[in-house]
Amino acid sequence: MTDPINLSSRVALSPNAIFRLWKAALKDDERLLDDAIAAVHDQMMLSDRVRAERVISMIIRRHRHAKDAFTAMLTTLGGAGRRPKRFRSSYG
Repeated sequence: MTDPINLSSRVALSPNAIFRLWKAALKDDERLLDDAIAAVHDQMMLSDRVRAERVISMIIRRHRHAKDAFTAMLTTLGGAGRRPKRFRSSYG
């Protein structure tokens, strides 16, 4: 394993470019993606099991408000609301 580096100060990439590279690396490694999804799932269930099950059901059924419900749940968990708008997914 290589030593972690502070990408923003070590390479000439914008935060947006670093985010896109990280996102692509997660998508390319099924185990990393599975771990990330499992961690979010566990946090959702621990936070509010009923709400988490409702949101998961909406996502599975491709409900038109699934994205908003999921984003709200992540914000409650302390995650999604902190990411700058330009990094947000175009899903939905």
